[in-house]
Amino acid sequence: MEGKQVEYETSFQQQDNSFNWYHIKMIPIPDSDKKYFGLMIAISDITQRKITEQRLRSTMEQLTHQKVEEQKRITRAIINAQEKERNKMGLELHDNVNQLMASTRIYLTMVRKAISKKRDLVNKAIEYADSAIEEIRLLSRQQVTPVKNINLRELIQSLADQLNDTTGLHITFECLLPENLKVDNDLKLNIYRVIQEQLNNIYKHADASAVEIRMELKEKLIHITVMDNGRGFDTSKKKNGIGIANITNRVESYNGKVVIKSKAGKGCELNLSIPLSFPK
Repeated sequence: MEGKQVEYETSFQQQDNSFNWYHIKMIPIPDSDKKYFGLMIAISDITQRKITEQRLRSTMEQLTHQKVEEQKRITRAIINAQEKERNKMGLELHDNVNQLMASTRIYLTMVRKAISKKRDLVNKAIEYADSAIEEIRLLSRQQVTPVKNINLRELIQSLADQLNDTTGLHITFECLLPENLKVDNDLKLNIYRVIQEQLNNIYKHADASAVEIRMELKEKLIHITVMDNGRGFDTSKKKNGIGIANITNRVESYNGKVVIKSKAGKGCELNLSIPLSFPK
């Protein structure tokens, strides 16, 4: 009635429950006084075009999904290769470098017994050797993890105990996962690395005194929460650092999600949800 042309697409259900699509165009008809006295309606069957569009869209979505899954597989392969390299480096530290330091300490001890002068210098050298041996032991322990039959509960508890003893943090760990839960070893190892990464972030940057770690199973998803009482930060302003980027890459490669909740002066809460199964 206002003289506006109307144009739209719609579908109608047929007797066999299928749907046909139509393009509908309504054009007002004016007289010589520009008053509208009629309406012309044009209806075109566009069902075949819609079917073609839907097939094309479905194909594109499938290709996009395949590309995303392939990228995730590549990311997991890179992570696994890095894990093997870490294990190799940890074993080298423990078996070779640490043995050299231990031998150095033995010879220094022998020298200390043989001389009376300069004993303070030798004692200092032994002290440095002991410190280096301890540092190498801790580094190699962090790098090397079991490859088979990983006990995730024991691995994380051991990490928490170690940091409790060496960093001054008070870390509590609560694992509510069923004892008989079957989890892929690669996924277990990546969960361990993610928690290790976040604990290192907290120790280095958060100025926290207490950390809570919680793991549980909900609807075939492993939920992990790592919460600290540190300085926190504004999530809308702070850019993700390397540590958070590493965590996100690991979790997303297993179709998981990462959510960070934090406010300045209010600590930080890292929430992860990872499905038990993932395409290999």
